[in-house]
Amino acid sequence: MTETSKLTTRERAAVTFAEKVLAWIVLFFKEHAYSPSMREIKEGTLISSLSVVSTVIKQLAAAGELSHTPGISRSIHLKEEAVSSKEVANLREALQEYNKYNRINNDLDSYLHELGSWALGEQAEKPTGKVGGSEAGDD
Repeated sequence: MTETSKLTTRERAAVTFAEKVLAWIVLFFKEHAYSPSMREIKEGTLISSLSVVSTVIKQLAAAGELSHTPGISRSIHLKEEAVSSKEVANLREALQEYNKYNRINNDLDSYLHELGSWALGEQAEKPTGKVGGSEAGDD
């Protein structure tokens, strides 16, 4: 995509995020042999809104990573470069890790919100939230 050494931290994060979305799209194509919908991309990458998906798709198209026709359903087309089976396996593993940590982060945010409400007296019982499959605060 872009040479990341010349980018700011915020720009590098955006490139990394777009690369994760692109990786998910590549996996979808390999598994289904057709283009994902914007909603499938949103759900598969845990993006918060369709407008963010649209923005990332536009960025990827501007970078030449894919093409897309706005207003046409399932109109994403990848570059002709083939992706090897090993690369697909690596992409799948990386995305699973990304989704795992994203879910843990969301669980932690929810738990901290509940804990704050308890501390302020807005709820009667102290929360016992689970974070990533274990009790919050467990080591």
